Amino acid sequence: MMYVVPCVAALLLIKLFDISALTGNSECSSCTSATFPAVIVLFVLFGLAICPFTYCLSFLFKEHAAAQTFTLKINFLVGVVLMIVSYILDVIESTESVNAALKFIWRLSPLFDLGNGLLSLVLNELDTLQDGTTEKKSPFSTDLMGAEMIYLVLTTFLFSAVVLAIDYDVKIPGLRRTNTPDRSIDDGKLDIDEDVAKEAQRVTSGAANDDAVKIAGLRKVHPGGKVAVRDLSFGLKRGECFGFLGINGAGKTTTMKMLTGDVAPTFEF
Repeated sequence: MMYVVPCVAALLLIKLFDISALTGNSECSSCTSATFPAVIVLFVLFGLAICPFTYCLSFLFKEHAAAQTFTLKINFLVGVVLMIVSYILDVIESTESVNAALKFIWRLSPLFDLGNGLLSLVLNELDTLQDGTTEKKSPFSTDLMGAEMIYLVLTTFLFSAVVLAIDYDVKIPGLRRTNTPDRSIDDGKLDIDEDVAKEAQRVTSGAANDDAVKIAGLRKVHPGGKVAVRDLSFGLKRGECFGFLGINGAGKTTTMKMLTGDVAPTFEF
């Protein structure tokens, strides 16, 4: 929903300044009645694609501030800079055919699709004025914005699938063996309190199946073999008030992150 405001603002500015190549007004010799509706469709499809694309980038960072800063830089690079580079390659006759092939890769960037789609409309108007032709191309054709629209639809599903795969840690055995630390790491000899052992036995025996909250064998092993949470098991009955206490480094934060889905557990029953 946050994208709606800048999207509407951008479309209003295009109309306000009456950019003929984008609004399709009477001054545009290459435009059709579908020009501005096509621009609206392009912006909508861009919004659908850029959200999962940016979400994918966020997985590369641990700090929110760093994620925001570098995401802006990456978007500028794969959007504005890439569009300018592509335009220059198109202008140079010897690299035009190379860029035509590279565009299949460039279009994986939603920002490139938006910028290149709008640029195509403007360049088409300039070419029409220069050549003096009366032929009018549909803005939905692949010669103008059609290819970019197709890529925006495809990348919406592609990046959404990647986000879901990372968020839900797809159950592919080979992938999990590669990315998940070995849960069989020896914890050493541990002195387990009697009440802790009794609660774990209650959970594993099935006596806690009717509890409002049930955690069985929750475990987290960080890369390098550091065990953050060791086979945590407990159940909470309905109406109980639960206090989650422990010394620093006991694994409280890691446990809550696993329960809220912020990080994936190494193992759970």
